Amino acid sequence: MNELENIKPSNDENQKESSVWSQVASDTISLLGLGNFMKYPKVINQVVLILFLITLALSFIYNSHKAIKMVREKDTLKAEIKEIKWELTSIKSELLQNSMQSDIEKQIESIGLKSSKTPPYKIVVSKNEN
Repeated sequence: MNELENIKPSNDENQKESSVWSQVASDTISLLGLGNFMKYPKVINQVVLILFLITLALSFIYNSHKAIKMVREKDTLKAEIKEIKWELTSIKSELLQNSMQSDIEKQIESIGLKSSKTPPYKIVVSKNEN
């Protein structure tokens, strides 16, 4: 038993150790000039400021996340617009290609129709003949 008593620290030693740490903490607080700040009435007065700073920090974080989301959405929409413009250009060029007279004649021949060899002429009706 004597060996176990030598190994375990006594309550007096624990109290001395905790009082040493509390003394170190109080010395550090007073050295930093926070001694009056840590008193209860002063802390209560500072709660409003602390809550304001927390609210300000949360709103800043929210705003930055929202801005990043909007930038990503903007980039996605820009890429989509670019893709649609390319599609529009390809459809326009295809339409121009298909509306050429030679292509129209090829399409008509596949149906069995032939283009006219004589040019069209204008029929003029005078108003006096009626």
